Amino acid sequence: MTPFLSGFAAVIAAAAWAGFGPGLFATALVAIWCTVLLRAENHQITGIVIRCAIFSAEGILLSIGSGRLRRARRRALESRHWHRSLMETSNEGIWVLDEDGEVVYANPRMAEILGCHPEDVSGRRMDEFFFPEELSIERIRFQNRRPGRREQFDRRLRKKDGSEAWVLACCSSFSGEPGGSNAVLAMMTDITERKLAEQALRRSEERFRGLFENVLEGVYQSTPDGRIIAANPMLLDMLGLASEAELNDVNIARDLYIDANVRKQLLDRLEREGSFRNVEYQLRRRDGRTISVRENARAIRDDSGRVAYYEGTLSDVTELQEAESALQKAKDRESVETVANSIPHEFRNFLTVVAGYSHLLLEDLPDSHRARGSALNIMKAVDEASALMAQLAAFSDPPERVPVDLNHTLLAHEDHLKRAGGAPLKLSLFPWPLPVLAEREQLRQIIAELTRSADEVRSEAVRADTAFVRAHDGSRTGLFARLSIRGALPAPNCPRLERSVLQCGGFAIPDEKAVYLPIADDAAPLLVARLSRPEPRETVLLVEEEPLIREVSRDLLERQGYRVILAADGDEAQRIERYGHTFDVMIADLRSADATAELARKLRSARPALKVLLVGVRSDESETYLEKPFSAEALSKQIRRMLDS
Repeated sequence: MTPFLSGFAAVIAAAAWAGFGPGLFATALVAIWCTVLLRAENHQITGIVIRCAIFSAEGILLSIGSGRLRRARRRALESRHWHRSLMETSNEGIWVLDEDGEVVYANPRMAEILGCHPEDVSGRRMDEFFFPEELSIERIRFQNRRPGRREQFDRRLRKKDGSEAWVLACCSSFSGEPGGSNAVLAMMTDITERKLAEQALRRSEERFRGLFENVLEGVYQSTPDGRIIAANPMLLDMLGLASEAELNDVNIARDLYIDANVRKQLLDRLEREGSFRNVEYQLRRRDGRTISVRENARAIRDDSGRVAYYEGTLSDVTELQEAESALQKAKDRESVETVANSIPHEFRNFLTVVAGYSHLLLEDLPDSHRARGSALNIMKAVDEASALMAQLAAFSDPPERVPVDLNHTLLAHEDHLKRAGGAPLKLSLFPWPLPVLAEREQLRQIIAELTRSADEVRSEAVRADTAFVRAHDGSRTGLFARLSIRGALPAPNCPRLERSVLQCGGFAIPDEKAVYLPIADDAAPLLVARLSRPEPRETVLLVEEEPLIREVSRDLLERQGYRVILAADGDEAQRIERYGHTFDVMIADLRSADATAELARKLRSARPALKVLLVGVRSDESETYLEKPFSAEALSKQIRRMLDS
């Protein structure tokens, strides 16, 4: 049994040294050896030989197994040392977190990124290296880790001194042992400088954007073919555009420049000189209004030397030019006033003497005397000199402009509105008042000059839009009272008429035989609202002496869809009827019942089918009457009953 025990001990030693595989093989050899030993008791030489062979084979196998094992262990140690050296010398920061978020390993580069030593990182929780505002995100990332899952993202770390470090993190989860918990390996590239540069660029862009958005000048970029590719809010407001989207519909040459030659000259200058400064010209806004601008611009070229785009600034100098023009006019006016006031009183006396002696001379000279024509010319020269002095006096002290109703002025001066043969003109008046800003006498002169060669005079309210302005030189957008004439004679071409219209802020269009006078600002909103209403069904002539009742009655009727013509008394109502105005119903309420009945009789004699509604008085000339006070419903029902009967 001694060889058996010694062999068994050798097997155990071989298994411990060489591993399970060689030990198992050695056990098999020992079993064979023992079997041979028991059977070879009677064959000493043969048993010895066999045992020697078995021992030799066992020794060789144990030697081979143990050598391979030692080499494998040596390679494992070398590999571990190599990997550790690789992690220790890597330019990437590396740390390993266990399942609780504790740093179990951090290489020197990771410690350098965090501004500390490696021993200051290992053993600490990851929460200590994040800012509070990002900690919740990092915890969610850590809790959602999965084996084999890889992520890449930018993250901000808190350094030891409290400053920030930006890294590009590549994270992956792994399991250290089968069935063990998941750990996290993170490799981090320091991108702090890039992030700081991006933040600086972003702040610079924000500052530039703030300057671009809030500068008090229009800033633009445009292409050589006339498209605006960038514009700040001030330029959009200057051009009358609501948003940048409307820039897509704008062509600079076609839509903005009053004179297309100006743009061509500016482009030639940019091509030749590369830039220009303080050039003034006129542009057309989206609403058609003309503005004056001052531009600074330069051409931006590409690598080949061709113009890529233009950029520049625009300043609206319309008010400045108007102020300068007003100042110049004031200086001119002051000069004229000086001249007018410097005319001595003796000169007026001299004209009086000349006029007096000329008159005496004409009385003494017979009609056939050849000097009579010279005396008449002297009188004519005196009259012209007197008129000139009157104009100078009026210029030095201009009359006040106030809102004046154009329709009322036409009706109030009907005696002056005569055709060439003496017959009264036909008036076609707008159904609502047309208050224009003018001096009363000046407005009467405009009417007299315009209607001198007319057969019919028409007043109406019009809105001049962009298309209208493009079609008529010298016009502008806005709400205007249009006074036009019809007749066989050509349109009047009177410089004095055009000058008077311009002084009122309007313009004349000779081809239309019309002048346009701006509606007074206070009346414009109400007139716009009336123009926006649907076309009235019928026309009502409202004769009422009390202004307040007249206004409220008109408003009630207009809201019910009627066109209303106002008359302050019976005489004005008869003038309206005489000038050819058509109306379906007359509502009359005068202080005197007899006057009301008489007016109804006169109008019914000219218009037998006229519907008449008398307020507060009964008469045979009226189908019906209405007692005061009355409601809007009662008034509407009464008119509707009369029209439908």
